[in-house]
Amino acid sequence: MAIADTVRRYVEAGREALSPKKAEDMAKALAKQGEIRRDQVATLARDLVAWSRRNRDRLVEVIGAEVKKQIARAGVATRDEVDSLKRR
Repeated sequence: MAIADTVRRYVEAGREALSPKKAEDMAKALAKQGEIRRDQVATLARDLVAWSRRNRDRLVEVIGAEVKKQIARAGVATRDEVDSLKRR
C-alpha cells in the first residue's frame, strides 16, 4: 500500500469511529512501508483510535452547533419554546 493510501485512510477514519482492528491494520501498513518501527505499532494504533474518537466528537459538536444555528436562523421554534407556549 502506498503512503498516499495510508494517509487517505487516516482522513477517512476521521469521519467515523476507527475500530482498534482498523487502527492496528493501518499501523501495521506503516510499519511494513518502513514509516514506523514494528515496536511502535501498538502505540500508534492506540493513538489513532484516540485521535479518531476526539475528531469524531469534535465533528459532532460542530455539526450540532451548526444545526442549532441554522434552525434559529430559519425561525423554527425549539421544543422548549413550544412547550413553554403550550403551558400558557
